[in-house]
Amino acid sequence: MTNKLKTTLYIGVTSDLQARIRQHKNHFFKGSFTAEYNLEYCVYYANFFSIEKKQS
Repeated sequence: MTNKLKTTLYIGVTSDLQARIRQHKNHFFKGSFTAEYNLEYCVYYANFFSIEKKQS
């Protein structure tokens, strides 16, 4: 997520991207990093089968 001027970047992980983007845009978590810096724009996402890192 980033702000309108693309000066701040937030990286996160979620199992429900659409819901999480709505939360960011609506500042659902008042006082959070994304709310404080108005991070409302998703600039990139990637889908993975599992959130866990596989051991080599």
